[in-house]
Amino acid sequence: MKWMHLPEMDHRGIRALASAATTALLQVCSLVASLDASALTSQTISFAALSGKSFDAAPFAISATASSGLAVGFISLTPSICTVAITTVTIQGAGICTIQALQAGDAIYTAAPTVNQTFTVAKAAQTITFAALAGKTYGAAPFAISAAASSRLMVTFVSTTTAVCTATGAMVTIITGGSCTIQAQQAGNGNYYAAANANQTFAVAKAAQTITFAALAGKTYGNSPFTVSATASSGLAVTFASTTTTVCTVNGSTVTIRAGGTCTLQAAQAGNVSYSAAPVVSRSFTVNMGAIVQYTYDSAGNVIKIERARPP
Repeated sequence: MKWMHLPEMDHRGIRALASAATTALLQVCSLVASLDASALTSQTISFAALSGKSFDAAPFAISATASSGLAVGFISLTPSICTVAITTVTIQGAGICTIQALQAGDAIYTAAPTVNQTFTVAKAAQTITFAALAGKTYGAAPFAISAAASSRLMVTFVSTTTAVCTATGAMVTIITGGSCTIQAQQAGNGNYYAAANANQTFAVAKAAQTITFAALAGKTYGNSPFTVSATASSGLAVTFASTTTTVCTVNGSTVTIRAGGTCTLQAAQAGNVSYSAAPVVSRSFTVNMGAIVQYTYDSAGNVIKIERARPP
């Protein structure tokens, strides 16, 4: 065998030869790919329109077919609104959801043109569950209330009868007796519509009260007018009346002696919107006549003259 001797080349010649070989190889590969592609069959995807959903919709299945009979895959182009796992779509938020169907092809079929289907995800409705509230009595301590929204969003409370009760956060404070109405509200968000307000009304009964009226010391006819006092547990003003006006009279809290005998005074407190009337408290004391020995009466039986005994 005879060997052929190639002329010696420097590194620049070797590099030029390698470049020419690479270019020729790429041209061959491109030609082969072109021939292969022209031999593949095209395909299309049938993907029907998707109906609108609400945010609270359950995950649902979708389907599409390829004319090739190959399996179709799905992806979500709006993952903040909806996601897709295989063929199951899950709603993530209200808005516009776009699902894309695709088929990548194989050794026989070219990749199919992708098909998109878009649908609207509407906000979901929500409701409030707010149980009845028990009646209270004026003077009751502030108390907590609660309610729940089907959305699980936080419920807020307001009083629609602020003269009777107020609501701060979830605490209700009684202001006076009457009828208290608390309203539960949930304003909604990007995924839920506002809930219908829910009201609960309860009665605030009047509180009981008592009067403290100390015993009164005896008096003697001729003593100067004097004052009396009493207090109500409600802090409301107490009024006085005499039930023995022939012996004593009262004006405001000032008592005037009119004759000897037994003087009976009544202390009363009529109550108001928050307190019931207090039980009346009576106090009696004796008015001594001293040296007085003679009464003169008018035709109605009233004492019109009292005379002292005259010395002999």
